[in-house]
Amino acid sequence: MITAAVCPQCKGTGKSNLDLCSVCGGKGTVSKRTKVVLKIKKGVESGYEIRIPKAGRAPESQIGGEPGDLHVILNVLPHPVFERRGADLYMKAPISFAQAALGGEIMVKTIDSKQVKVKIPAETQTDARLRLRGLGMPMRGDKGRGDLYVAVVVETPRKLTVQQKELLRQALVGA
Repeated sequence: MITAAVCPQCKGTGKSNLDLCSVCGGKGTVSKRTKVVLKIKKGVESGYEIRIPKAGRAPESQIGGEPGDLHVILNVLPHPVFERRGADLYMKAPISFAQAALGGEIMVKTIDSKQVKVKIPAETQTDARLRLRGLGMPMRGDKGRGDLYVAVVVETPRKLTVQQKELLRQALVGA
C-alpha cells in the first residue's frame, strides 16, 4: 500500500530555508510504501468495511496535516463449490439412481472441509434440498452459523446392458 505522509524534512511546509524542499519538491507530503496486516473476522460479506485510523493520505492542501483514516472495503470472491446467501450455503451433490429411488447416505464436505454424512430419503427427486443446520457460514460476533443446503442431482445410468434395461422396465413399468 502506498500512502502520502507529512514530509519529514520540511514538516509539511513545502519549503526548507526559503527554497522548495528537496525531499518533497514543495508538496509538503511524501509517498511511502507501508505494509498493513488486516485481521478479517469470520463470516464477513462483500461490502464489509475496515477502518484503520491515521493510515490514509495526509491532506495535500493542509500544510503539516495529519493523515486521514484508511477505509478498506472487502470483496468476497465466489467459492467453486458453495453459493453463499447471507450465512446460508448452497451446494449440489450427485446421487445415484438407486440412492434416489431407495434412499441411502452420502458424504459431503462442508466449508470447513469436514466430512458429513447426509441421509437421502427414498424417492428423492433431482433438486430436492436437504438442510444441514449450523453447517453454513459463521455469523459475525459469534452468533452461531447459518445452514448448509444440499441440492441433490440424480445421475441416471448411461451404459446399461440389455438385461439391466429389461429388469428396470419390469420393475418400473410393470411390463
